[in-house]
Amino acid sequence: MTSPIYIIDDDKTITDAYAIFLKRSGISDYIIMNDPREFVAALDSVTPMAVFLDLQMPYYTGEDILELVKAKHPETPVIIITGNADVDTAVRCIHKGALNFLVKPLDKERFAAAYHSALNAFQMQTEINALRSAKKAAESGEIVDFCGIVTSDGRMKELFRYIESISKSSFPVLITGETGVGKELFAGAVHKCSGRKGDFVPVNVAGLDDTMFTDTLFGHVKGAFTGAEKQRQGMVALAEGGTLFLDEIGDLTDSAQVKLLRLLQEKIYSPLGSDKFVRSGVRIVAATNADLEESVRQGRFRQDLFYRLTTHRVDIPPLRERRGDIGLLAPVFYEKALEEVGLKGEPIPTAFIRMLESYDFPGNVRQLQAVVSDMAMVFGGKRPGEREAEGFLYRHGISAADVNRKVFTYSGTFPTLKEIEQYVVDAAVKESEGNVSCAARLLGITRQALHKRLKGS
Repeated sequence: MTSPIYIIDDDKTITDAYAIFLKRSGISDYIIMNDPREFVAALDSVTPMAVFLDLQMPYYTGEDILELVKAKHPETPVIIITGNADVDTAVRCIHKGALNFLVKPLDKERFAAAYHSALNAFQMQTEINALRSAKKAAESGEIVDFCGIVTSDGRMKELFRYIESISKSSFPVLITGETGVGKELFAGAVHKCSGRKGDFVPVNVAGLDDTMFTDTLFGHVKGAFTGAEKQRQGMVALAEGGTLFLDEIGDLTDSAQVKLLRLLQEKIYSPLGSDKFVRSGVRIVAATNADLEESVRQGRFRQDLFYRLTTHRVDIPPLRERRGDIGLLAPVFYEKALEEVGLKGEPIPTAFIRMLESYDFPGNVRQLQAVVSDMAMVFGGKRPGEREAEGFLYRHGISAADVNRKVFTYSGTFPTLKEIEQYVVDAAVKESEGNVSCAARLLGITRQALHKRLKGS
């Protein structure tokens, strides 16, 4: 389990000063221990994001603990805190893997800088480890089901491994991708992998003005506005200890962005109509189909909020860039639609899937599910004929004009026009597994024209 920052120092006066530094900086995710034995005992069950470590302590020296941390959790950055007389030892600790050292007495600026440096180092190492694992997973062509997301695509598998590696973090996650790619499914996967005990609470913030945003997320107190006859909890409170998923984050008003930034930075919020702050332990996962970088450049989205949200980032590829998943997802949606109405049917025709694979699906997985579910209802689980399937797809806006050209190669002596025409016709029929309609669509001609060429060959 990934845990917050640990500060280990036997001098309570000094650790109390650290606590003041952290609170004034809006930082609450830390644990202070004055007995190094407690920390050593905890190392088997936690992975600290960073450790601030005093050199001179009873029972264990800081150098001893540094070696234990690096042996069990090499990715955890360690900051050595030392008096002037211990500088040589501190330098030796740097050679043993410490990230940096601070000399007493500490000031707030240097301590805060070291804190953020340690978090950045932990995050970077975590993501490097994730990418290494993801590369190995992506090399496999196996079909995987990750929290209900089915794929055989290498990039999707990389995302799964990345999500597993960052899931225990308390930092925000930004999920980007076109409409219909499954951003809420990915947000749910982040929550499931995190092991957080609280609920997963999704909220679509598109179109919420400042008052509605505050009331929806933070709730209100009695009398906050006309009709507020009793206190109401907001979504942040409902997701306490869990994950709050904010969809369409790019549509937030300026005032709402400021309030969300405070929640992310200081982990506090104020209900509508209240002048008191409430502390929160919720983890924020946000999603958008907008180009937030462009919104930042145009001044429509706060840069500081953007950087906070993108501590971890998941960019989901569109369905047209992973066409192999269409043949995996279509049968799943088909069978699910039939089950919902108590029907059993023949397997979805291969020719029908080939037609689907030829389409770009601007609405992505959501559009694919709608098309396949409608097909299951229209044909009642029975296998449609070729023309019936074409007519059905045409009603969904999928026609011959939408077919992507397939890549093929030719080798041999330079052909005549007649030979190249025959070669292309044969290649199209083979690619379509003998389906004349699909082959005609590939060639950009009518079925009748293709039949004529086939008869003349």
